[in-house]
Amino acid sequence: MHLDLGTPLLVRKSALLLVAAVSMATIMVSQSASATTPASHSAVSPSIAKPHFSGSPGTVAAAPTADGKGFWTVTSAGAVSVQGDATLYGDASAFNLNGWIVSIAPTFDGRGYWLLGSDGGVFGFGDAAFHGSTGALGLNSPALQMVSTPDSRGYWFVAGDGGIFAFGDAAFHGSTGNIHLNQPVVGMADTRDGGGYWLVASDGGIFAFGNASFHGSTGNISLNESMVGMTSTANSQGYWLVAADGGIFAFGNASFYGSASGDAYPGTVVSIVATGDELVAVEQLPMAHQIRQSNGHALAAALRLAGYPPSGVSLLGDDAASAVPALQAQLAAHDWLILTGAISRGARDFVPAALEKLGCRCLFHGVAQRPGKPMGCWIGPTGQVVIALPGNPVSALTNLHVLALAALDQAAGRSRERTRQVTMEGPVPEHASFTIHLPVRLNAAGRAQAAAPVNSGDFTGLLNSSGCVTIPPRPDWPALPLALSYTPWL
Repeated sequence: MHLDLGTPLLVRKSALLLVAAVSMATIMVSQSASATTPASHSAVSPSIAKPHFSGSPGTVAAAPTADGKGFWTVTSAGAVSVQGDATLYGDASAFNLNGWIVSIAPTFDGRGYWLLGSDGGVFGFGDAAFHGSTGALGLNSPALQMVSTPDSRGYWFVAGDGGIFAFGDAAFHGSTGNIHLNQPVVGMADTRDGGGYWLVASDGGIFAFGNASFHGSTGNISLNESMVGMTSTANSQGYWLVAADGGIFAFGNASFYGSASGDAYPGTVVSIVATGDELVAVEQLPMAHQIRQSNGHALAAALRLAGYPPSGVSLLGDDAASAVPALQAQLAAHDWLILTGAISRGARDFVPAALEKLGCRCLFHGVAQRPGKPMGCWIGPTGQVVIALPGNPVSALTNLHVLALAALDQAAGRSRERTRQVTMEGPVPEHASFTIHLPVRLNAAGRAQAAAPVNSGDFTGLLNSSGCVTIPPRPDWPALPLALSYTPWL
């Protein structure tokens, strides 16, 4: 038995800093998505978007060796690392993956392991034999975790809607794939003899199948943070549930030995998603109706310099139907999603509706600021933070620096100040009700001089600036000379 970390840990309260940060500008639209996820009535759907991967990912899962004196870890891009007496048998880091790696399951003797992709693709290494996968199908909900049978001649994996997929000598004992769930399934554990298994939902609800006995749940308890996984005791007469803040809940004959609740999570797994049918790769020659995908790479470069290297930059077209499963897979593998584009009010701005379908709760959508009026923030079903930035390059990069990085710093427990106070040289732009983020450059005296680009699409115009100043609405100005918050570009 092992505890899989396929749904990354996250301190959800860090997102509240982002809400506090935008309090300098009036939140224009506030909405709340339903906490109930839509029912799933079938195992597969006709299609699922295939994201493009690049970058250096974070660890998403771990598994111990047979004697418990070592362990393997795996990243979302399929790179396996070993500690203690664990042996490296290979990994999927060089593969052309159609889905993020979300789980690792060792064989009973520890001489091999399987990696599971979010699309249900299975990759065996060492003595881990291939028994089947759903890699050629489009899942309604992404795969989350894999568990092997006691003799390692088969395996199960579970999807976010509670669908169970059994291969080899793994018997199907039931699932919640056709049940209307209040919260998504986030993990599973099997019994000692493989005659049953449990599924756990993000609210701590337990679903027992086969010879797996129900020993209790937190389904009716108000949790500080959502559940992210479970593991069972050696004799299958109990189990532990683990929450996103490190809280441990023991049931049956599972003993409580302590927890990490209250401890800061040391890592933050970030992914970037750019949207738009008109976008092409930077190395590709665009046609008349196309532009190169610059936003994602600019945001990734800034995040790396800030100490939060993203796991990758993926691209989605303006197709809401295929975007939902693609975003669901992203949520399953990451703590934070940074989206750019498709968040305004147009007919092709599908992101807000797609996030609502996935059970994400809107903290705010629309801010009285320029640039970046359509910006929004959502909390995912298991505590992920989703920051949606506009598609205009200047807007996206400005709001990442001014707002998103401060929230990431809070999540990582980093007490660093990214801003300082400066005064303007020359007239100060003003607006009666909007906050203005104005690109500037500092002169030799340390005073800010306006260096605004031609418009919010003038990416190269930012080369004339060193950062931006944040100018509050005119009625909020104190006495002149006006001291303004200056945020340097990374």
